[in-house]
Amino acid sequence: GGGFSAPPPPPLPQLPLWHLFLKFVREHKVAQLERSAARAQLVPALELLLEAVGADPSAGPLWTEYVSLTAAAEAGAEADGALVSAAELSATRKAYQAALTSCAAGLDGLLREYEAWETRTSGSQAKAMMHDTLEKAAAARKASRERLALYAPLRAAAAVAHGHFPPGVATPRLLAAWRKLWAYEASNAQRLDPPKLAARMRFALAQGAAAL
Repeated sequence: GGGFSAPPPPPLPQLPLWHLFLKFVREHKVAQLERSAARAQLVPALELLLEAVGADPSAGPLWTEYVSLTAAAEAGAEADGALVSAAELSATRKAYQAALTSCAAGLDGLLREYEAWETRTSGSQAKAMMHDTLEKAAAARKASRERLALYAPLRAAAAVAHGHFPPGVATPRLLAAWRKLWAYEASNAQRLDPPKLAARMRFALAQGAAAL
C-alpha cells in the first residue's frame, strides 16, 4: 500500500538500533521500487530516525542522505523542465538548515553544498537568507567536534563495561564519562534556545539511561 508502514522501530535513542531499522526499510520496503517511489518511503523513515537520534554527533551521514533525498524532488523537476514549486524549495531549504544546525559531525561538504544551492536559488538575497543558518551552523560544527571528543571515551568505557559486567551495572569510569557529557550539555556550548537546550539534555540523559 501507499505510505510508510514499517513496524515501529526501537524507541531507544541508540544510533546502532536505528541503523538496523533503516536497513530493514531498505531491504524490505524499497529494494524493488523505482527511484521516486523509493524516495517517498525513505524520506519519512529518515525523518522518524533523525527525530530519535539526529542529535547524535555520529549521525552526519544520515543527515546527508536525508538532505540528498529531500533535494532530489526539486532536482527531478528541474531535469524534467518543470517549474520547481515553492513547497519543494522550502522543503530543501529546511532539510539543509536542520542538518547544518544539528550537532552532527562531518557536514562541511554539506555546508558548501548549501551555500552553492542558496546562491543559485536566492540570487542577490542569498547572503541574507543564509546569515542566521551559517551562524548557527558554525556553533553546531564547533560543538560537534567537542561532543565527539566526549563520546569517544564514553563508548570505549561502555564496550569494556558490557564485556565484563552484567547489564545495568555501571562502572565508575562509564558513569564518569556520562557525567562529563551531561555537564557539557548543561553548559550550552552550542548556544541553543531554552526549548532546544531542554531537548538536547533529554536526549543525552536518555542515551545515558539506556546505556547504563
